[in-house]
Amino acid sequence: MSTPSNLKYFFPRLLLQKGVILGKKCFVFQRKTLAFLDRGSFCPKDPRPRKGKPLLSQGQPFLAKDDTRWGQIRVPCQKWTQSSPFKYFSTFALLLSTSPLYGKETLTIYTHAAFMSSTYGPGTHLKEAFEKICECEVQYVVLDTIPLVINRINFEGEKTKADVILGLEDIGLDVTHVDKLVPYASHCLAFVYDSTKIPCPPKTLDELINSSYPIILQDPRSSITGLGFLVWMKKSYGDKAPQKWKTLADHVLTFTKGWTEAYALFKQGVAPIVFSYTTDGLFNELAKEMPHLKSLRFPEGHLCSNIYAAKLKTTQHSELVDQFLDFLLSKEAQHLIATHAWIYPKGDIPEAWIKAENYFPQPFWISYTSQEVKDSQRAWIQEWVEGLIQ
Repeated sequence: MSTPSNLKYFFPRLLLQKGVILGKKCFVFQRKTLAFLDRGSFCPKDPRPRKGKPLLSQGQPFLAKDDTRWGQIRVPCQKWTQSSPFKYFSTFALLLSTSPLYGKETLTIYTHAAFMSSTYGPGTHLKEAFEKICECEVQYVVLDTIPLVINRINFEGEKTKADVILGLEDIGLDVTHVDKLVPYASHCLAFVYDSTKIPCPPKTLDELINSSYPIILQDPRSSITGLGFLVWMKKSYGDKAPQKWKTLADHVLTFTKGWTEAYALFKQGVAPIVFSYTTDGLFNELAKEMPHLKSLRFPEGHLCSNIYAAKLKTTQHSELVDQFLDFLLSKEAQHLIATHAWIYPKGDIPEAWIKAENYFPQPFWISYTSQEVKDSQRAWIQEWVEGLIQ
């Protein structure tokens, strides 16, 4: 009896032989279904009542012609012998089919939407570069903002599939599930303005607060950028922060969920000022040929943060994660981060940056700690709410 033509697969490189018992199993096929019938190594007599004509002899099991449960394909069993080349082959084939030797390791990275932006995100470029050297597959799980990434990790707990988090910052840093942190870049917050609409921009934060220019900000409850400005206001004004929020609220156009939404409104011309980063002017000049979009520089300093890659405690790919973290600090990765993410690399500053009109060297960092922000965040947000509704 010939093997049906539709029996093509189930185990890689496994030659299906008619009637051969693999291990202690008989193969019974119907269309694309593989059923294992445990009949022992010597094919004992089939106990089911026979309604059809038996195959070869009554001593061999068979499937009746009208047995709709198992189908109509009847395959006789054959006895195992020590010399059979197929001894233990099914078990070996099953192991091979699930072994990582037959597939690449997968590195799962949780990150935020801006990191994967085709315009100002390095995610795709880093994935392509790392996959060339790791013999692995990089998969991103992308959420809108880093706080949402952190919330998801906390929700999933030990069941999370994430190996790495990319984009953690000193602001809102949560290391509950983190095994190792590696700072691979830094950035500083700043207001970005349209110099064609504001020829004489404010020179200090206080001048900006007391101005009448429409401003787009981010919600500190859902945005790391928004939380950064909340910390900046508190560190600059202390107990006077609620009053400053009240003054500023008079010309804040909106608080968006995240940075992406805020910057989209700014590019549409909805407002002449948006809260963003010191390197935005550089990006607009070199990548967009719009040098009139500049960053405000305040002599009293800016709120800055390291940007981290985090190895999670629950990862099942520890060596691969370590290889990726080392890669992030390589010359190639640092160049990709600088020229595609437009943030300050830990390596050399690109020469094109230094020559640009809108190059903004790292300013003075306003002092704060991650623990301070974590402990006070709830109270500071409450002050922010009270300042807006007064």
